[in-house]
Amino acid sequence: MGYYVELIEQNAKLLKSDLDKAYEIMCELNNHNELKTGGSIGPQIDRSLDAFGPHPNIWFSWMEWNYPETCENAMEIFDALGFDYDFDSEGSLILYGYDDKTGAEDVFLNSLHALWKPIDNSEPCFHAWRGEDGGMWAFHYDEKGAHVKNAKITWV
Repeated sequence: MGYYVELIEQNAKLLKSDLDKAYEIMCELNNHNELKTGGSIGPQIDRSLDAFGPHPNIWFSWMEWNYPETCENAMEIFDALGFDYDFDSEGSLILYGYDDKTGAEDVFLNSLHALWKPIDNSEPCFHAWRGEDGGMWAFHYDEKGAHVKNAKITWV
């Protein structure tokens, strides 16, 4: 069971010069068990702030519990999350595809809010999504954080 989503539009890229910083930020997320949604069956794992640090029985959905050890760069983390990506002529990374169950993609994308730059140099900087039930939303990024915007469709 799960909720399937697809990335349908974007105006966000990670500059080549920011890929190492993006990797550091995404690896640091593994210390935050309170953000994780996956885990093994067994004794209850404390996901509170007091349970800081990687734990083999708790992970981000679809990710290995120790992904900072198994993923060598930001691209490998995006691969593990299920994204398709490419690079523009300057070496900036652009996510152009995701079509799978939801996992932790929002946590990882939103953690990079300060690094996302608009592809076409116009605002806003965003990733837009459509869920299996037709619902649509977008994560808009700025220096202050990630903001969820809901779609409003007008037929003309």
